[in-house]
Amino acid sequence: MHGSQLGDRASPPTAMVKMPRLTSSGAHDVRIVAEECPVAFVYDGTTAAVLMATPPI
Repeated sequence: MHGSQLGDRASPPTAMVKMPRLTSSGAHDVRIVAEECPVAFVYDGTTAAVLMATPPI
């Protein structure tokens, strides 16, 4: 079977995620970053390449 293997999703993926981090002074903080998802290029049933993509907002 070609195409998406994800099936049905209950809700669409979010485009941004919160990542906890420490600042240079050691304080706890949160940084908002873009969510990435893998995209596979498949030719004749064989995966030729996989790359990470950022979904549009």
